[in-house]
Amino acid sequence: MLEVIKTLINVAIGAVALGVITAGPILMAWGWLDWAIKPAVPGRLKFLSLIGFAFGSASVLLAVGSLTYSHSIGEFAYYDPLLMKIYRTGFLLSLSGLILGLSGVWRKHLLRWRAIGLSVSTMLMWFAFAMGE
Repeated sequence: MLEVIKTLINVAIGAVALGVITAGPILMAWGWLDWAIKPAVPGRLKFLSLIGFAFGSASVLLAVGSLTYSHSIGEFAYYDPLLMKIYRTGFLLSLSGLILGLSGVWRKHLLRWRAIGLSVSTMLMWFAFAMGE
């Protein structure tokens, strides 16, 4: 019975991790499509959300690029210095996106909550990647 509970906990943790990892690209695609289609709201604070969303998008693109590079070279070595720089850069991009997204949340804008959601999901993704190291 204890083994079944451990297996269920591992499956639940894996499902949450998969959800966090896939949430970033989905939020990114959804946000950019909406931003391209719907008209912009006037105001200065909306640009903070847009820049925060761009930082979150850059974090997702860094993750995709680093995974592609990892597959092309075979794999990264354990605690590879380049991999640690990638983790740090991705986390800092996500943190910058979160700070800018929170700064722009006061003005009603299409990307205000998506910038925060994207940045939080990518921050959790980088944390999960680093914990897997």
